[in-house]
Amino acid sequence: MSFDENFDAGKIAVIGRSNDEMSRADDLASNLNTWFEGKVYTTGLADDSVEDAEDYATHGLEEGTDLAVILSPASKTPEIVEKCGDQNIDTLLVISDGFSDAGNDGLESELRYAANENNIQLVGPNSSGIISPNDSLNASLFPEMPEAGETSFLTQDPGLSRQLIQSLDGYDFGVRCFASIGSKASIDETDLLEDWRNDGSQVILGQISGVSDGRRFMEEARKTSLEKPVVLMRQPGVGEHRSLEHQEKLYSAAFHQTGVVQAESVQELLRAGEAFSNLPMPSEGGTAIISSSEGLTSTILEEIDSTELSLSELESSTMDDLEALQSASVAERAAVTCSKDIDSQELDRVFRQIIEDNNVGSVIVAMTPLSASEKSRMSQVLERVSQKHDKPVAANISGNDSTEVLSNVDYLSTPRECVEVLENMYSYRNFLGRDETFKDHEGDKKVGLEDIDTLEDFENIMDLLESYGLEVALTRLARSPQDTVDAASEVGFPVVLKIDSPDIRRPSDVDAVRKDIESRKEVKQAFKEIIDSVYAETPESEVRGVKVQEQINGKKISLNMQNDPNFGPVIGLSSGEEYKQVLDDMPLGVPPISEEISTEMTKKHLSRNTFETTEEISDSVKDSIIALGDLSLEYHDKLESMEINPLIVSNGTAYVADTYLELKEE
Repeated sequence: MSFDENFDAGKIAVIGRSNDEMSRADDLASNLNTWFEGKVYTTGLADDSVEDAEDYATHGLEEGTDLAVILSPASKTPEIVEKCGDQNIDTLLVISDGFSDAGNDGLESELRYAANENNIQLVGPNSSGIISPNDSLNASLFPEMPEAGETSFLTQDPGLSRQLIQSLDGYDFGVRCFASIGSKASIDETDLLEDWRNDGSQVILGQISGVSDGRRFMEEARKTSLEKPVVLMRQPGVGEHRSLEHQEKLYSAAFHQTGVVQAESVQELLRAGEAFSNLPMPSEGGTAIISSSEGLTSTILEEIDSTELSLSELESSTMDDLEALQSASVAERAAVTCSKDIDSQELDRVFRQIIEDNNVGSVIVAMTPLSASEKSRMSQVLERVSQKHDKPVAANISGNDSTEVLSNVDYLSTPRECVEVLENMYSYRNFLGRDETFKDHEGDKKVGLEDIDTLEDFENIMDLLESYGLEVALTRLARSPQDTVDAASEVGFPVVLKIDSPDIRRPSDVDAVRKDIESRKEVKQAFKEIIDSVYAETPESEVRGVKVQEQINGKKISLNMQNDPNFGPVIGLSSGEEYKQVLDDMPLGVPPISEEISTEMTKKHLSRNTFETTEEISDSVKDSIIALGDLSLEYHDKLESMEINPLIVSNGTAYVADTYLELKEE
């Protein structure tokens, strides 16, 4: 049975009635009775005079109750859930809070256990309620009943729930279901994304603080995004295990990989919901601009430059037609500036030529009409032309108080909002058009899972990387000066020497690397310098000898894996000289990583670091990202972190020059 069907109740009990005149239970029952056509009754005096939890929970419960809403003290709630199970009530909404208060340790686990043992679908605790306008159900603390529609909401934070409900009147879409999941003792955000995938909703909007299971969330979110737009705003929770910046980037990467559109505020979330509910998706092509001043055009172009939007290249025939007009000029590619006194007929002609251009997928219109009548005529032109074309138009008409969506035109308050709305729509469109492919690395594994502990040995690590398709630099280990000379002769000059120690993650940190070694004499000198430096810098480190490696010249990059407690392995990409422990400044990906996502990560990093990017460089780094992702997935229960630094790109091939890993503590 689906989530919505479980809340399609005929009889509802509100448990937690109090003698207090300000009882939340009475308020919620009043909200229910205002619209609900079934029976609503309250029971259970929530005061200290009732000591027996059994009497408290079952007193007054009626047979045939489909849904119980609990507002009792946290300490009594788990036993109430048990008794509801005994009464065959299989759907519970727990408004009660205080489960994290001092003295209440373990209550949420008890609540979860009681629900699971009795096969109860439980929302909460710390929920603000459930609202289903189509079913005339308002089982919430909010007196407002939103207009019925086809957009479903999920929220975690009660305060944000109130803000969302109170803000809905200003936006042009209705609500199918509003679910405040609170502390998620049972039902969580992923359950709702899975459940709402095939229901009657057209759009899913949500606010989350975090996800219960990162990998399951990504799996279900991607499936749902393929069916309908999912827009989420993340408000960081307290006590996160890593820096907030890292967590934000990790969630952004997870959202991007799964097609979830990310909103940064309640207003952006609702604007996105309005757009996806009413506008057609952008067609092939970029965005065109029509404005009434050079200043507006410049402002919009600056906004676009800071986004993933791209400006259209108008067809030559469109350019010719526009150049023939006296009242409009093309400022840059598809950015058209009109004169302030342009009349309706000329605006109609400009707008029609732009929106009919095959290279235009969407249009931003920003105008400052000189009078109220001119404002009305401009809107009429936009709506008359737009309704004949399946392309979204985001319009900012100065002095227009309307924020409706009419005839494929979304009226917005600022040019920035116009850019934001279209950027979110293109983000989703690009996801739908991303035909992702995944490589399967099934190499001859030289190290089995049962031999994972041997990975602390450098040679075994390199063997493992090689078995996943990574190219490794020719390396020999040497324990003495003479061994080092022999190894250098075998590898071939010039060579690089670096310390071989399980305790030293980056040899350069302790001055234990020597490059451009051209002779046997230089080898012996380098060996001595490295050993002396290590003993001077870190005398407690275990020294096994040195690594003798072929010298490869090229672009240096660092690949890093850290095992996140929620999402599992996370791959980061950085420059070889600027590794940061928490991956804060890196493009991130969550394995399995597709060729398309790894290509995006590579291009973003290379462009940020002003590398001269060639297809060979991009492909070699891309393949290395995919391989490390696959390796880290297979060993996710053993590996805490892994670093390939540097990964040297030379002549179109990426070589692993050094690597370090950290195993999880047993």
